[in-house]
Amino acid sequence: MSKIQINIDEYYFSDAELIVIFTLDDEKYREDNICEDKFYDYVGESGKLEFFEDRWDGYRESHYTHDYEMDYSYWRDEFCEKGDILDFLYYYYSKNNIPQEIEE
Repeated sequence: MSKIQINIDEYYFSDAELIVIFTLDDEKYREDNICEDKFYDYVGESGKLEFFEDRWDGYRESHYTHDYEMDYSYWRDEFCEKGDILDFLYYYYSKNNIPQEIEE
């Protein structure tokens, strides 16, 4: 896929699918329903669910780092942003066909 610009108009999750409405350089609207499992795999592999926090151990009187992985559903509902969807679309369309424009 040649480098194109994707402009997301709207996205939402419904019935285990990521529904995205977007335009490309040609400014014609396109819609795609992508299996949410593909987005889930991408998010997990990209490390977006991995977090750490510094903690204090009062018994040993020292700091330590606590590593953890956030629940996907919680991350999706609370932290997922349009930029995360856009990154995924560039990744996804590098391996899959871009849908045809919507007939108006």
